[in-house]
Amino acid sequence: MRTPSRRPSRGVPAPKAKPEPPQSPRERMREAVKAVVDQKAAERDTVRRLSVAARAKAERRTRTRYWQAVALFLVFVVSLVIAIPAWRQPFPALSPEATERNARQAIVFAATLVEHYAEANGAPPAHLKDLGVELPGIYYSRVENSWYLSMHVGNRAITFTRGDNPAEFLATQ
Repeated sequence: MRTPSRRPSRGVPAPKAKPEPPQSPRERMREAVKAVVDQKAAERDTVRRLSVAARAKAERRTRTRYWQAVALFLVFVVSLVIAIPAWRQPFPALSPEATERNARQAIVFAATLVEHYAEANGAPPAHLKDLGVELPGIYYSRVENSWYLSMHVGNRAITFTRGDNPAEFLATQ
């Protein structure tokens, strides 16, 4: 069974709603004022809600920035605590054997420079400065046509004389 539709039939016009009685100018003015007051109240509520939300957002942002600054400071302090010992002693101290080995290598290097200078100029240099290279800690002495190089390691003096074999000198400890 079909339920009857509530639409008016095609040829019959729909019933019209009863027209409202005409309003007096005073009632229209009252409704207009009420509409404006309601609109302003709604705008005020919207502004208040937005300003509260904006204030809360600004407070969250400030709080977040504060905690970021605290975290960054803590990372900096921890990195200082970890890094300062490495700054004070960046390289481990060499053993006495390694120190002597390095000294012997430096002396052999200086002896090679002196020999090259002697070959090029016909005589050994008067001073190490004549080689054009600064060799701190190495002492040089020239005696007529011979020379010797020495260096102090701890309480020992290591000496290389002209004519010494560099390979044997390096092998000696």
